[in-house]
Amino acid sequence: MGYGAIKSAAMCIPEEEYFSVHNFALHNFASIVNKEKAIKQFNRLKETLIRLGVKVQQVKELEGHPNSVFTRDTVVVLKEGFIKLRMGLTSRRGEESWMANFLQSLGIPEIAEVKAPLTAEGGDVIVGDGFAFIGVSSRTNRKGAQFVSSILEKLNYQTEIIEFSGPYLHLGGAVSLVGTNSVLYCKEAIPESVVRKYGLNLMPIECNEFIGGNVIGVDERNVIVSKNNTIAAEALVESDFAVHLLDLSEFVKGNGGPSCMILPINY
Repeated sequence: MGYGAIKSAAMCIPEEEYFSVHNFALHNFASIVNKEKAIKQFNRLKETLIRLGVKVQQVKELEGHPNSVFTRDTVVVLKEGFIKLRMGLTSRRGEESWMANFLQSLGIPEIAEVKAPLTAEGGDVIVGDGFAFIGVSSRTNRKGAQFVSSILEKLNYQTEIIEFSGPYLHLGGAVSLVGTNSVLYCKEAIPESVVRKYGLNLMPIECNEFIGGNVIGVDERNVIVSKNNTIAAEALVESDFAVHLLDLSEFVKGNGGPSCMILPINY
């Protein structure tokens, strides 16, 4: 999701697993995380979302899965139910069922599942109002993107499968839908022709980091941005959005951006 107002979101509070990484390459971490700082940063993000009207649903960490704090990647939630994905990073396999079980406990049905050898991660699926961008990346293979596209098209979404360039782990590092009709995107990663065809207000920016285009569009006015992402923040302010700058440095160490930490649930 990530378009219009976020009514509810699943978040996984870091307690032990996120701080128990010894093999950085296996779990795709950049460096050692400071536990005290990370918990404070997580709580600040949670409190900001609640203050802005989002109902936060907390999920317990999955044992042996430090990346479970990045809830966005596990599934795609739609108004019809959810698509259970299949992680491209092998060490994350199992998080899909963990989140699927949680959503089903809330009464949200599974409508499709990505199965081997296909891979797809939620950071590569950006759903708007009747359309979706699906990235082909190191985490989402082409057949996985095509499968997710086919499910969405059956539900009457227009879809765009996008091969992007640059340092971005997921398409969501380069593109974010904000407000009710705007898109913030890294212009060197995504062709303008792709985003222009949906009648969106365009906010192209120059990005020099893997989460340059990664923000949380909470509602029609409020956007959460990592405090070091000054280029995105300035572009949003110029477009009359209210920008909430948060220090999320300890989650950048896990190669995640703001939107990676929440799974919008507008079912």
